[in-house]
Amino acid sequence: MAKTYCLAIDVKSPHIDGGLGYMLTFHAKDSKTSPEKTEGFDAWADAVRTAVRDAGDQPFNPDPYTRKVAIAELMYEIEKINSAHPFVIEGTATRPAVEVQSSNPHDKRIVVNFTGEDGQFDVVEKRSRQYIPGRIGEDGRVTVLDSKETTFPFLPAQSGGMAPPAQKPGNHLHWRP
Repeated sequence: MAKTYCLAIDVKSPHIDGGLGYMLTFHAKDSKTSPEKTEGFDAWADAVRTAVRDAGDQPFNPDPYTRKVAIAELMYEIEKINSAHPFVIEGTATRPAVEVQSSNPHDKRIVVNFTGEDGQFDVVEKRSRQYIPGRIGEDGRVTVLDSKETTFPFLPAQSGGMAPPAQKPGNHLHWRP
């Protein structure tokens, strides 16, 4: 079996502070080299990025119907991309085909897998694997990761609070009896 990888894509969101990320498990149909060096990788990655950015933050929409439609449209686009490019997005025994993670660790992550040959798929919400808030690096950034990576590569969240005042050297409080 071909070596599997994850394609991580950062997505900016007007509704989720810090954005969200998509992790898609893939392998090359015929390649023996790293995916970035395989012919057709850039065109494939651009097609996947477009499909993911079109779905945007809709898998986290509060309306269940909107969520379902967004995920169905994304999986339809992925199926079309799979048939037109030298890479295949599909789940493995240990990785889902698609994982959608919010930068907010309190949001559940969405796990999507194809379940058959006729375009059927399964959607499950699971507890987030991250424990601290994060943020995306750049809208549309694409990163190739080893398939053993389990968490989205969010950047550390920026502190919104005020920093404590800096103390000058020698200006410390001393206890005197």
